[in-house]
Amino acid sequence: MKTTHAGLKITEAEFSAVGENLVKVLDAFRVLPVHGEGESSSPASGGGEEGEAYV
Repeated sequence: MKTTHAGLKITEAEFSAVGENLVKVLDAFRVLPVHGEGESSSPASGGGEEGEAYV
């Protein structure tokens, strides 16, 4: 991601803030995580038990 966004001069803190806000919006709208290959347990990547909304 760093290479892709390098020209935009986005700081790590700004990038993290966007990710945190995205998770909050998905939670507010009760968007369920997608399970599949390469999943991890972080909220942004859709971790959690099947049928659970983002935490």
